[in-house]
Amino acid sequence: PALVGTLACSVYLINTGGGVIKLMWRRAAARRAERREPDPTIDRIEPVNWWSLLKAGFDPVAYQRQFRHPHLPLEGSPWRVLARGSLRIPAIKSGARKLGDAKHTIYPKHELRLAAYAVLLEATEHVQVPYGLVFPADSHLGLAVPITASMRERVAEQLERANDLLVRSQRGE
Repeated sequence: PALVGTLACSVYLINTGGGVIKLMWRRAAARRAERREPDPTIDRIEPVNWWSLLKAGFDPVAYQRQFRHPHLPLEGSPWRVLARGSLRIPAIKSGARKLGDAKHTIYPKHELRLAAYAVLLEATEHVQVPYGLVFPADSHLGLAVPITASMRERVAEQLERANDLLVRSQRGE
């Protein structure tokens, strides 16, 4: 029993120590970050640092409620929304350790999610959403993705396509 207890305590201390070290690295990264943000008129994907955005004056907001579009069959909320004045920047986590298949690329599903959140925020909060942010799992380094008019249109097209597939499925097609 003493050996099992010692082993269990050792495992606990190693896990706790790893968490403490991870927090120390995050704190150091936050302190080193310089005030920087993408230009609201960006036209291509660019790298971002979460801590730099916070130092640039954005407030991170974690909404407890889902947004519901007044006209489209669309609802949801992003992981965080960065807010400053009339700007809102939706931020999502990709769930992967890296983004896309190469540096500064993301998958189309990320673009569509960000565009859908932009459409939701603009319709419900009456704000500007020039770009969105994608972060890999457990990282403060991500990508800013411009939200274009064609991306907003693609959201409506995909919703219409999904609805059409649902109707056809209900008819047994």
